[in-house]
Amino acid sequence: MLRSEIPRPTLVDLLELVALIAVKDPRRHGRAAARWVQRWLEREPDATVDDIAYVAVSLQALGGRRHGDALAALRDIAASR
Repeated sequence: MLRSEIPRPTLVDLLELVALIAVKDPRRHGRAAARWVQRWLEREPDATVDDIAYVAVSLQALGGRRHGDALAALRDIAASR
């Protein structure tokens, strides 16, 4: 479905999808977030373990009471490339 609507989704596009999944279908959130991290790491080969931990904690916060803050931080990270 996504591929037909956005032929080449950006990392930001994919993040928006992960954020939506976190809110609408929390059971799928963990897997979607893990796939997003994998794509992010492919584009950020110099990421440190601290960077990865920050991204993971931010992804985990999606769907919770800090959703907006986490999404804003992740958007900055995704758009930095």
